[in-house]
Order: sequence, then C-alpha cells, then structure tokens
Amino acid sequence: MMKPKFCNKFILGILFLLSLNSYGQKALLEKDGIIYCAKVYGYNIGTNDFIIEWLSNFDEKFETYKNNEFELNAKRNEALQEINALSNELQFTDIYTQKMDAEFGQYDFNTKNFEFKPLQFADEKKQINTSSYFYVHTNIISADHNRAEVYALNFKDFDGIPMETNDANLFINNRTKQGYNSSYVNRKVYLKIYFSILPEKMQDNYGWGGLKDIGLYSYVYKIEVWGDECMSGNKIAVLNAKQQPPTYLLATGEEFNKNYDLGNTQEKLPLEQGWIKIVDQTLYNNNSSNCNKKNHFEIHLSMEKDYGDLYKIKFKFRTNACLIFSPGFFYTITDFKENKYPLLVTDVTDNIVNDYKIVSVRINKETLKSLGDGGLADIKFQFNPTSQYQGSSNYTKYFTNKKCTSSIYLYVNWSSLKKEAPEYWLDENANDDFKKMIKTILNQ
Repeated sequence: MMKPKFCNKFILGILFLLSLNSYGQKALLEKDGIIYCAKVYGYNIGTNDFIIEWLSNFDEKFETYKNNEFELNAKRNEALQEINALSNELQFTDIYTQKMDAEFGQYDFNTKNFEFKPLQFADEKKQINTSSYFYVHTNIISADHNRAEVYALNFKDFDGIPMETNDANLFINNRTKQGYNSSYVNRKVYLKIYFSILPEKMQDNYGWGGLKDIGLYSYVYKIEVWGDECMSGNKIAVLNAKQQPPTYLLATGEEFNKNYDLGNTQEKLPLEQGWIKIVDQTLYNNNSSNCNKKNHFEIHLSMEKDYGDLYKIKFKFRTNACLIFSPGFFYTITDFKENKYPLLVTDVTDNIVNDYKIVSVRINKETLKSLGDGGLADIKFQFNPTSQYQGSSNYTKYFTNKKCTSSIYLYVNWSSLKKEAPEYWLDENANDDFKKMIKTILNQ
C-alpha cells in the first residue's frame, strides 16, 4: 500500500483507527481531514489537480491506469462523487477520537497535581497531529504546502493530572521499577482525545509572503488518561474541558457528556453476594501487539459447603478469548508459603443470559484451612486439552458463542507475585477477600 501524504496524519506519523461507537464518535480518517481543510479554507475540491492527487494517495492501483486516459477519466468521475459525498456528510458538530501517548512530570504537593501538558510540545504549539503534504501538488496556492495541522483551541484546559497525595504515592510506587543500583519511574501514559473540528481559519504570515493557511482548530471535550496502551483496564484519569465550546457546539457537548462512556468498555459482571473479584485485567496475546486482538477476562470466585468435609470453589469466567473448559482439567492455587494445591474441575455450567461460565472444583476442609492460612498468591488455569491432561472430550465446550477456529493458550497464570507473572495480576483486594471468605465458610 502506498504511503499516505495527507492533511491529517495524526500523532508523530502514526494514525490509530477507532471504530464508530453508539453515540457518534469516530476516528478522523485521512480523507476526512483533507475535506475539512477544503471546507474551512474554501479550496476547490473539483479541480483536476485535486482529484488526481486524491487518486494517487488513496487508490493503490493508480499507477496501473494513470497513463490510460479512458480508465483515468472513469476513475476521476468516481473519485469526484466520493469527494462530494464526503463533503456533504462531514459536519463541524461531528465528534472524533484520537489516540496518542505522553509523559507526566513530578507531583506538585501544593496543587496536588502531576505536571502534565499533553497537548503542548517542545515548541509550545498546541497541536494534536503532525504536518502533512497533500496540498503540495494540488496547485492550491494559499496552502502553505506542509502546514495542515490540527490544533487544540482549549489546550490549557488539560494541563495537570489531579490526584490526592496518598493515591499519588501509591501510583508512583506501582510505576517504579527497581534496578541493580537505582530505580526508574515509568511516566508514560496513553491518551484518548475527544474533539470536534472548528470552521475557523488558522493562518500566519511567518514573516514573508502574506498569510498562509497553516491548519485546523479543534475543540477538545475530554481526554482519557490510561496506563495501558490498549486502554482496556487501567484508566488513570478523565480530564474535562474547562473552557466552554463555541455556541454552535453547546448542544453537541451536552449530548456528548450525557452519553459519555456508554458502550465504551465491556459491561462489568455484577459482583453478586458471596462472590469476590479475582481479576479484572486484560490478557494480551504475547504473539501480537495489536490492541484489536486483545482478550478480556473477568473472573469472580465463590465458595460453598458441598457435603461432609468437602467444599466447592466456583470460578465465574467471562472472556472473549477462544478457550475450552472441560471437567478433568487441573487448576492450581499457590499460597504465599509456596505450597501448591492442584484442583480437579468437577463440572462446568453456562449462563447464557449474562454470558459467563462457572467452573467448579472440590476441596477438603484441611486444604481449605491451609489456603486460609497461606493466602491466595497465584492461580494457574489450564485451558484446552494437553497431552498430560486430556479432559473429558464429551463435555468439551467453547466458552463463547462465536466459532473458535484455534486456541492460543494451554494455561494462563495470574499472580500477586509480580516476578512470577508481571503481565497478569490478581485484584489488589483478592487475597484479603479470599481469606475472609474461607473464614466465613469454615465458621458455618
């Protein structure tokens, strides 16, 4: 595919595409950005030069027909229809989302804020994208060639990450990595920016040749600050605009705030009485850094008296991963004394309404007491048959209703012992809640 050269190539040359969600937010695509530039500055999008540049950027087969005037003419007419349709479709009240990364600074104990200027770079420009070159070959003389940047009009609204001192201390501790002779604080965060393009011109003369069209203004409604790149389970803060939007965006802003965050993340399982949350993190496929392929896991745990000295531990799973559950698989719990307790799955049940599966194991009273004393340090779940543990093939079911053509994981490990499983960790309250649960069930 040809390398694009257009008006809105966001974030240091990398454009992250986000899907349209239920209340109108979408990624500002390259074609959209070009059309917005044309709408703001009154560029003639029907010129031959503009259309040819459009085809050369967006049709990867352009080189195969550019010298055939008959085929080129047909393609040119198709492109003009697309350009006009986009121009009619795009509105200045549309809301867009954009991802980028940034770093936060030192904590200010007086203001209780981390130093943070996400929309300002070293040159103090308030841009949220980089320059592009689409208009170089379009013979639009008023354009300043490589100047077609998107700037945040209200960039100062998002300076600083507010956080109470105790929370900030814990936050920094969790982001501190110890080396041999020193430590390092990871200050990188990932942003999701919600904005609308404004119709006002942005021009400068740069000291020569009169005014040049240098870019687009935008109004930013909110910025989400995330600790993980895929923005799935570690939201640090939501920074809201302080400056009111232009009057023609007031209704748009109100509608956005009313519907904000709806459908944005997977709905959480309700934590029913008698259950505790074990993990609510994101499991990544180690073979892929593509966030669109991330797998979500949400696991709750409960315990009940079965009969005699036997107790039943239930794990409630919800995940979009391609996993197989079956009785006969071994799951292992490790305590903080490094004792391991292999547990045999006795039954698997479905709850289709709430889209989760419950996997049950039985445990005797003595083992339960030992776990209560040692705590919940580590859990390893086996998924899919292995040569050692085949499971009961006649009971094997896929977790999701979607067809799974392959499965990546033989087992997955979650741990409170960060050195054992740094990518996946138990909920911070899981161990205390687990010990309380055991004490409660033993006292029944």
